[in-house]
Amino acid sequence: MKTEFDLRFERAKKEIEEEIKNGLLPNTVKNLNEIDQYADCHYFGGFTDEGYEISENYELENQVQEAINQWLETR
Repeated sequence: MKTEFDLRFERAKKEIEEEIKNGLLPNTVKNLNEIDQYADCHYFGGFTDEGYEISENYELENQVQEAINQWLETR
């Protein structure tokens, strides 16, 4: 069974890859700070979806964003 982290991380990766494929983000982005120059990086992973409740102390959101940064740096 996939965890909330797994679901959010996989969704964020897919959304970023789609934005790159569609030319909305450059293929050269290496972290979320660079993505923020083109789009709100909090959008990726569904953290801005209606009804989403932020985790205590932003723990999940920070974990997913750290993992996305690592993935972007090594992809």
